[in-house]
Amino acid sequence: MALVIGAGAVVGEGCVLHPGVVLYDDVVLGEGCEIHAGAVLHPFTHVEGARVGPGALVGPFARLRPSSVVGAGAHVGNFVELKNATLHEGAKANHLAYLGDVEAEARRLGMKPVDGSRTVFLNLPTASASAPVAPGPKK
Repeated sequence: MALVIGAGAVVGEGCVLHPGVVLYDDVVLGEGCEIHAGAVLHPFTHVEGARVGPGALVGPFARLRPSSVVGAGAHVGNFVELKNATLHEGAKANHLAYLGDVEAEARRLGMKPVDGSRTVFLNLPTASASAPVAPGPKK
């Protein structure tokens, strides 16, 4: 399995890239990242001190901050930010979401994607204690 690194991609010191990883153009990996086999990081994704599991899809325009973990086959979509958050195997945060200090499992989410549209998780220790902040009425 080939490692693919796009134009303008940056790999920081101490990063571990396993076989079959795809880093599209302008992906930035800060120090201490680990990206497992078959993971795909789409353009303009920024990862700092986080771990991305095998076969996970991240981005475009996603940000994984330190201590974040994206499990095997999980999906972090466009304009999603994780801070000290764990998305377990198969969990999804498709778009426009901030997940901070949270743990999300697909089985607890009914095997459906986290509705990233206008949803915010804040300072919640586990998925069993989490509830999305209700968005205001649409205008």
